[in-house]
Amino acid sequence: MIPLLLPQTHFHSLNPVRWLQRLGSFCLLALLLTVSTVARSQAPTELFISEYIEGSSNNKAIEIYNGTGSAINLATGGYNIQMYFNGNSASTLTINLTGTVASNDVFVIANSSANATILAQADQTNGSGWFNGDDVVVLRKGTTIIDVIGQIGFDPGTEWGTGLTSTADNTIRRKASICGGDVNGSNAFDPATEWDGFANDTFDGLGTHSATCGPVTPTLNINDVSKVEGNTNTTTYAFTVSLSAPAGPGGVTFDIATADNTASSSSDYVTKSLTGQTIPQGSNSYSFEVVVNGDETTEPNETFFVNVTNVTGATAGDTQGLGTIQNDDIAVSKIHEIQGSGATTPFAGTTVAIEGIVTRTFLGSTRLNGFYVQEEDADTDGNPATSEGIFVFDPAQLFSGNIGDKVKVTGKAAEFTSSGSSLTQLNELVSVQNMGGAALPAITNVQLPVSNVSDLERYEGMLVEVSAATGNLTVTELFQLGRFGQLVLSANGDSNQPGTDARLDQYTQFNTPSVSGYSDYLAQIAKRRIYLDDGVGSQNPDPIIFGRGGNPLSASNTLRTGDEAVSVVGVLDHRFEGYRIQTLTSPNFMATNARPATPPALGGTLKVASFNVLNYFNGNGSGGGFPTSRGADNVAEFDRQRAKILNAIIASGADVVGLMEIENDGFGATSAIQDLVNGLNGIAGAGTYSFINSGNISTDEITVAMIYKPAAVSPVGDSKAIPFDFGTGSFTVVGRRSLAQTFQQVSTGEAFTAVVNHLKSKGSSSGGAGDADSGDGQGFSNGTRTRQAQDVAAWLLTNPTGTTDPDYLILGDLNAYAKEDPLTAFANAGFGNLLPLTSYSYVFDGQLGSLDHALGSATLALQKTGAEKWHINADEPTVLDYNTEFKTSGLVSSLYSTEPYRSSDHDPVLVGLNLCTTPTISNVVVTQPTCLSATGSVVITATGTGTLEYNLNNIGWQESNTFSGLTSGNYILVVRSKANTSCSTTYASNPVVVNAAPLVPSVFNVSGGGGKCSGNNGNGVVPSFTITLSGSQTNVNYQLLRNGSPVGSAVAGTGSSLTFTQTEQGAYTVSATSTTGCTSAMTGEAIIYTNSRPDKFKVSGGGNYCVGSAGVEVGMEDSEAGVNYLLKKNNVSTGILVAGTGSAISFGLQPAGTYTVDAINAATGCDANMNGSAVVLAKNCNGRVGAETFDSDDSSDENVWAAIAPNPVIGREFTLLVKGMAGKTVEWQLLNVQGTVAISSRFVSGSNAHRQTLAVPQLAAGSYLLNVQSSGKSLTLKVMKAE
Repeated sequence: MIPLLLPQTHFHSLNPVRWLQRLGSFCLLALLLTVSTVARSQAPTELFISEYIEGSSNNKAIEIYNGTGSAINLATGGYNIQMYFNGNSASTLTINLTGTVASNDVFVIANSSANATILAQADQTNGSGWFNGDDVVVLRKGTTIIDVIGQIGFDPGTEWGTGLTSTADNTIRRKASICGGDVNGSNAFDPATEWDGFANDTFDGLGTHSATCGPVTPTLNINDVSKVEGNTNTTTYAFTVSLSAPAGPGGVTFDIATADNTASSSSDYVTKSLTGQTIPQGSNSYSFEVVVNGDETTEPNETFFVNVTNVTGATAGDTQGLGTIQNDDIAVSKIHEIQGSGATTPFAGTTVAIEGIVTRTFLGSTRLNGFYVQEEDADTDGNPATSEGIFVFDPAQLFSGNIGDKVKVTGKAAEFTSSGSSLTQLNELVSVQNMGGAALPAITNVQLPVSNVSDLERYEGMLVEVSAATGNLTVTELFQLGRFGQLVLSANGDSNQPGTDARLDQYTQFNTPSVSGYSDYLAQIAKRRIYLDDGVGSQNPDPIIFGRGGNPLSASNTLRTGDEAVSVVGVLDHRFEGYRIQTLTSPNFMATNARPATPPALGGTLKVASFNVLNYFNGNGSGGGFPTSRGADNVAEFDRQRAKILNAIIASGADVVGLMEIENDGFGATSAIQDLVNGLNGIAGAGTYSFINSGNISTDEITVAMIYKPAAVSPVGDSKAIPFDFGTGSFTVVGRRSLAQTFQQVSTGEAFTAVVNHLKSKGSSSGGAGDADSGDGQGFSNGTRTRQAQDVAAWLLTNPTGTTDPDYLILGDLNAYAKEDPLTAFANAGFGNLLPLTSYSYVFDGQLGSLDHALGSATLALQKTGAEKWHINADEPTVLDYNTEFKTSGLVSSLYSTEPYRSSDHDPVLVGLNLCTTPTISNVVVTQPTCLSATGSVVITATGTGTLEYNLNNIGWQESNTFSGLTSGNYILVVRSKANTSCSTTYASNPVVVNAAPLVPSVFNVSGGGGKCSGNNGNGVVPSFTITLSGSQTNVNYQLLRNGSPVGSAVAGTGSSLTFTQTEQGAYTVSATSTTGCTSAMTGEAIIYTNSRPDKFKVSGGGNYCVGSAGVEVGMEDSEAGVNYLLKKNNVSTGILVAGTGSAISFGLQPAGTYTVDAINAATGCDANMNGSAVVLAKNCNGRVGAETFDSDDSSDENVWAAIAPNPVIGREFTLLVKGMAGKTVEWQLLNVQGTVAISSRFVSGSNAHRQTLAVPQLAAGSYLLNVQSSGKSLTLKVMKAE
């Protein structure tokens, strides 16, 4: 076994004491060992170990005493120290001693990382990983064992011994009476026999030793025994008479007898009397027993004496032993009373009794040495602040029942404190009474996050089911899974960082460093997490029960951070780092965070990687030289490490790889980097990989380096390392200089410069300004790291490799999270992060963050096709790495594979590049939209290598440099190489702005207008006409045009139709002009025109006629075709309308009256009064007068053969007189002035002067024409219908 070595380049706020405290915490049961020791009263004849220090961290030392009387040359004598780790039967660390130790002087060998007090006494130091409390230390002369601390081939669990006189976290010194070493490495070891114990980190005796050698008279003492009496049967009290030194010749004799004190031999115990008892020569002790009787009587503790008398061969010391009979009969208390409402029990140190149900058992020293008891549901107090469960520390295994048994337990209430936690428990048990099976108490549900971490105290010792308030429980840390069988679960909460899952994140990965902010953040994430523990008290459990799917962990069945479980059932416990769930079975972990089978696809023509190879030390390069100061302890471990790293690098596909933590042993045939390249070429083929020979650039044991594929890139010039004294001289402090190398891509001829870095770690202070841990989340040495970043950035401005290409890629383990000062310093210098804040490469203290980065100059960033972390390491359990220590032989096999997973503790960073000379945009011409064209255009002038492609707003790449038909908007202009599409230039003056097109009026239709008659309408009013525009727009003015010339002022558009009123004849159109100056002509036109009135002709006819005849003909001397002529009598229309023929027309015979004619153009409606009039007068030629007469009665005109009376018609009927038609059929029609038939009928004339009554019941008032026909004759009469 090799004890825990915390890599100084990674761990920041973690104190290695954390591990060692954890180891010491398993000292739950003292191991009582009887050691057979050979008396060594003679003067020393050989060196022996006189002091052993196993302190905090690396405070470890061995002191060797020379009491032989002569000086001893250690190297000449072949003296060496061997260490056997973790119960192994073979040593894995041998330290050859050098120097001379004088007689009666000491020689001190110490760990080289011990504190100054130890190192001041050290004669020799060693930097390898040293022993812990469970490891064996052997002093040899050549190959002969001359002293041993521990027992070879046996692992005690945590330590040998108990209390201060133990091998873990203590100092032990050889008793002065011991004059020789323990030469038997196989026998049991109890340090109390020969050693005195002192508290952790006690160094005041280091460097001196006194031995009182020679014949010694031992002192005899007897011990005291205190034990519970029990309720029934008997209990044996074991007493021991012991000597301070082995008995001399003849041995030591004595007598033994019991005596009453408050206990009575008649009832409480059985009398014991022994005489002539002997401790033989060379032995140290004698044991015997006294029998005590059990009872159920409540009584005080009672005592009796055991007296040792008649001592010979030894000096009498404490010769009276005291036996204390502890009463175990006390009243039962409720568990919630023992727990109380606070963080600790109010009954500490008090013996109490409880009754409850056993919920979980973890019996035996390999587990927790106890079991959990919970109050029955019916007996709970209902107080949420008090727990109903408690842990019972039972190393003697007084309980031997099952889960679900009801028990009565009597013991002392106490707090088990460890690493700041405090678990209320019962210990120093008096009795455990099994009362038989019972129902388990109900499981209590607990959800994360809690309001306060202290809220979990109310569930301490209880059976619980823990789940997440939102989503599932998520694995967030696996660091201690292999060593202690525990992991950390977390849940979503308010402290979740943007874009992350339920895992916990490093504060400064997302937030600017802040003392108050960091403190608040830690308090918040503490509410989101809980430990899951396997209930195993010993180290290095086998199997490791927590793997995916409820199955044990193995190389093929991993468990990764980010994997999830719905809930966890177990007992809530509070020990070591904090609150935890103890369980013997694994929950069903779901593979939420799948292992990446292949590296992420990045695109590009070149891939560059950064890889921390976790102390790649190859011994002497020939299979020996192990262990080295770092890395693998032996060649077997190295072979395992090497296989993983080789497979990871090859699988990454990277053409250039920046390495961190590779051994700084040059570049020779046996160097680590040559070994790495040999291994890669052995798999990928000869010449596939090569390395950059940078020379000796580091004073540290580890360094940075570069490997590359010659087929992909060629180094340009020599590599350069930043000078130690450059800038602030920050690299002098650390000793690991940054390395720059310019490469040229073989396929394109393009160049870039890789800069590999490994900045100062967070784990310790470099002593410079700002290097103390300020509590803002940046850890130690932030000042030095920031100065390193500033120095590197300034150094690159000096163009150290001589390149003129501006493409720089900064890679490596910067030991700073994304928002910390070193990254800010790089960004301020123009080297931006190529990965998002959500990217991570490392898990520390259960929190994800990125210590490994890829930063690029502005020009290189434009050529990045992708950048990601390859999550093969950080998410995986530490125990899956190459190491074989802290593992059983079975786990050494089952947990290992040559796959890349857990090849390191850092994830590789991968960057895809398309290197090129970016195009230059020299001019961009924008043609804006006009009134004639609603769209704009852009013409780009650019130069570059090969054919260029152009793009505006991702509307498609084209080879043409002209974009037309562009609507208004902001356009992002990009030009790229067609051959290398990632080689692009974004226009510096983006966006290219195309203005909105000027408003072009929409086209609407003009309608309306009409014709007018010449002259006026007779009343002096000039007729007007409406001109309509079918629509309009706001922001547009509309101008009415007559015969192309404006008429009046323009009218603003309203968004609806517009009307114009005009009287002048002409052709009317409308022109529209927008506020942006664009014009449009509206369609259509409205025409106002003048129609001629009918020509005036003279009315003809008129004259006298005899009463009784048909009247006198009235007509026109001439007429116009297309004109209708209306006869008016006494200025009232007769209803007689005659169409013009182009010649004279007749209105027929008309009765007496004055007749005029109006002419109406049938097409235009224009009218005119015809000239003159015709006067018709009726005369009484024969003097007949009657009340009812017909105008035609006395007419001799044969054409007047019908007449009507009365006319105008009054009422609903009138009479039609028909002459000369006896026996003939007469047809008649009454027509309105439009020529439509209103009424029609027929009758047969009864005589030549037949009168026929015609009914007109619904005839409206007005003028009508009555057409009468019979025997080929036709006559039209005008009929007036009165109101």
